[in-house]
Amino acid sequence: MKQKREEDMADYYTHFSTKLEELTDTERTWLEEELDSPEDRGLKGNKLRMWEKRYGAEEADSWPEFEFVFTGNDLCLYCDDYGNLEHVASIIYEFLRKFRKKDYHIMEWAMTCSKPDPDGFTGGAIVITAKEVEYLSMSDLIVAKTAELEAKKLAG
Repeated sequence: MKQKREEDMADYYTHFSTKLEELTDTERTWLEEELDSPEDRGLKGNKLRMWEKRYGAEEADSWPEFEFVFTGNDLCLYCDDYGNLEHVASIIYEFLRKFRKKDYHIMEWAMTCSKPDPDGFTGGAIVITAKEVEYLSMSDLIVAKTAELEAKKLAG
């Protein structure tokens, strides 16, 4: 799925690729079920509302907005056009909460554009633990570094 801005009609993409490694049979079975759409699982009523709250997915029929493949004992989660970072972060967060409470997972992402739009290229990282999900953006780093450089410039 491509995102477009009407004024310039450029295509905007979100890319990422990350892996959950050395899955047990129990972990794999849980992930296979959780990655299945709520509709396919027959979730309705309170169960569907609980699922939507857990994954922050307002439109259950679009779950998950990323691609995935199991290879051996690993799960690769990726997207090469438009992936939903919140969806991938939430499944990893729930996985860590359920199975690997002391582990953490760090993934990088990139946003690109089909035209030379200065605002069309950025990226960041997501740090995920069983307690929290923290989004780190390149934009935040640039703002902080610019403020640091401006302060040094003013200081002489």
